[in-house]
Amino acid sequence: MRTNFLLLIPLMLCLSASAQNDDIPDYRSKKDFYKKITDKDLRNDLAAFTLSSLDEALAKEPLEALPLVEYKNNFIRFANTNTSVTIFAGVFDKAKQKLLFYDDKYLIKIDNKAFFSAKLGTVPQKTIQSVTAVIGSDTVHLPVAAFSDLYDPIFCKGNTSSNTSQCNTAVYFSADKKRLYIYMRNSTDGSSGYEVTWIIQDKQYSKRVVDFGF
Repeated sequence: MRTNFLLLIPLMLCLSASAQNDDIPDYRSKKDFYKKITDKDLRNDLAAFTLSSLDEALAKEPLEALPLVEYKNNFIRFANTNTSVTIFAGVFDKAKQKLLFYDDKYLIKIDNKAFFSAKLGTVPQKTIQSVTAVIGSDTVHLPVAAFSDLYDPIFCKGNTSSNTSQCNTAVYFSADKKRLYIYMRNSTDGSSGYEVTWIIQDKQYSKRVVDFGF
């Protein structure tokens, strides 16, 4: 009986967190959802690594990944001889933002805009400061609009050695090498948070795919 009770604890906690999340108004946009994508090749590629496409991911071939070379709390870098991707994080300064709370405790908007963070309703701790890709002799800086409403990047967990850490961030190539996918999942409790994929096509920023509520 004791064993059965212990096995139920994680499920009870998850259900409790989900119920609590249901009580918080959620203004996050769904316009960048995976389900909104109509391009068949793009959907097939995303289904190889995103959580939002799990129902389509069966028998998908894995995509080639750009090796992780270094990460710390405020940045992560992937690179090979021809391509590199670097993401920098910043510190969220709530004193410089207009924060709107629901029920005096759940943050629902920043500067009158909906936002994505690692846990629904909480004040972010980090910002995404920049996302840069270098492909051959070309440098691609993602526009601020591609990440300004995304917070709390969680690059990796565990030891700073890439051999022993568990990373929530990855970079993939499409089979024809025309597209580069920069993927990140940011969640602290497993029942909220979000995932984002930035897409660079033909050495230019194309679009992003943002999902939540897996």
